[in-house]
Amino acid sequence: MIVGLAPRRAAAGLAVALAGLLVAAGCGGGEAAPPTVTASPVAAPRATPLGDALALVPDVPALRRQVLFGDLRGLRHAYGEIGEVALAGVWLPDALAAADRAPWRTVYGAGLGRVESFVSAGFHPAEVAVAVGRFPQATLERLLARRGFARRNGLLARGADGSLDASTPTGRVVLSALDRVAIEPGRIVGASTTRFARRALASDGRRLADRADFAAAARAIDPVTAAVVLDASLVRPPSGVPVRVVATRPASLVAAGVLDRGEDGGVLELAIVYENEVAAEEEAGVLEQALPTLELTAPAGRRLVELGSDWAVEAVGRAVLVTARVAPGDHGAWRSLVESGDLAVLIRPGA
Repeated sequence: MIVGLAPRRAAAGLAVALAGLLVAAGCGGGEAAPPTVTASPVAAPRATPLGDALALVPDVPALRRQVLFGDLRGLRHAYGEIGEVALAGVWLPDALAAADRAPWRTVYGAGLGRVESFVSAGFHPAEVAVAVGRFPQATLERLLARRGFARRNGLLARGADGSLDASTPTGRVVLSALDRVAIEPGRIVGASTTRFARRALASDGRRLADRADFAAAARAIDPVTAAVVLDASLVRPPSGVPVRVVATRPASLVAAGVLDRGEDGGVLELAIVYENEVAAEEEAGVLEQALPTLELTAPAGRRLVELGSDWAVEAVGRAVLVTARVAPGDHGAWRSLVESGDLAVLIRPGA
């Protein structure tokens, strides 16, 4: 343990009751500010939001490289609405890029106000996204038809697989993530290709949740309100910056995220998945010893542990879990670590 944080299983008690009744965000044009989205409490929290989301993503090699997850119900419970402060701790995927803005609703018909949670996997031009929520199917289908989508192979489709919509700024932002769309009462599935969309909509077939390394990552960091799961080979240091990797064993996956509790702060969580439990136990000791002295690349000289307090390291199954308490306003620290490349000191990718 580092700096006195109780074991991870006690940290699970910090979980908020993830809940909220959504107030529909209006469809239609104009640049008006999005309406306030309020929340009402419900009784039962979800203990495994990331694990549940991974069950919605088909197990396709191209989709295993990156997974983005956000629990907007949990954020509404913590903040009362989804605004800039709440979104600071979320990493929106291509399919929902700028979905909190009026132009997005003008083109695609429903903003973040209708979304309870999302999961997105892959990189352009191989992407699948699933948004769970309450969606007016007929209304959205009519709007998309006016935007050039046509019924094809049971989907609303536009252009060729992996194509870009350059006709609107919003289309350019989402890349090809919404070339294929299926709208159902409880979810919207967007994909860059017909094959990916069909795999996501299928009621059978393996899901990312069925893969042992993804299951290990989710088991370690759940519950979270936002997270990214990356192939360990994608965690690289900043270009031209010398980095001493402290990890001694290769990792397969890395998950980073936050349990955002609004004005009460939150818990930053990092999970590094190894080949087996023995490797995870050994690496937990290595990382625990090294963590207090690790420095960030920007600003130079600042230590990693300055991002939070009550740091702890422990093995959870095949994963090493690193946690810290973060203050209100610092809920995006997990994303900064990934984007800056500072996580690279903790990760030794596999061959």
